[in-house]
Amino acid sequence: MGRWVAKLLVQEHAARRLPLADIHIESRDGRGRPAPPKALLRGAQCRLELAIAHSEHGATAALAPHGWTVGCDLTPCTAVASAVVRRFMTGHEQSWIAADAGPRAASVVWALKEATYKALGAGRPFLPAAWDGLAMLALHGVRLKPSAWRNDGPPIVIRSNRAVLRLAQSSGDVSAVVAFGPSPCGRNCLAAPAS
Repeated sequence: MGRWVAKLLVQEHAARRLPLADIHIESRDGRGRPAPPKALLRGAQCRLELAIAHSEHGATAALAPHGWTVGCDLTPCTAVASAVVRRFMTGHEQSWIAADAGPRAASVVWALKEATYKALGAGRPFLPAAWDGLAMLALHGVRLKPSAWRNDGPPIVIRSNRAVLRLAQSSGDVSAVVAFGPSPCGRNCLAAPAS
């Protein structure tokens, strides 16, 4: 399902309208191992960065310009056990969750943690307790304040010169999409399906 969403997104943002059959989403390397997804248009790699995420409720995808990094995640909008928060969230993230006081604040933080890791992790092992998604966003000029977004509210987009964050609710999931780049971000530097 994620590849299908990615194909639709690539088709929507391609310079010319291509049939879906001409768009291929590749997410395996030459040896068949999982690899970051890339879009091929009629067999040639397109100059877009691509991310895909799945959950039990659905799938999402995100695009960014070539030279940027992009990550996305879908996390169920459920209360997260305090033991999970203590074990897998950094102290900074735990403080943010406590300040937000929303029942699904940990879901938002987990989605941000996963999306920023997918964009910036560069193949390193994912060690959740050592990776602070909020801090990664802040380093790139994007600061999300506790209570800035509610799961039942409209999507929000926060931009800086080198990063974009989009949070939305989609089919029972928190959808987090982030993109990081070397240059100022225009209005079209990040594409994700409408929620």
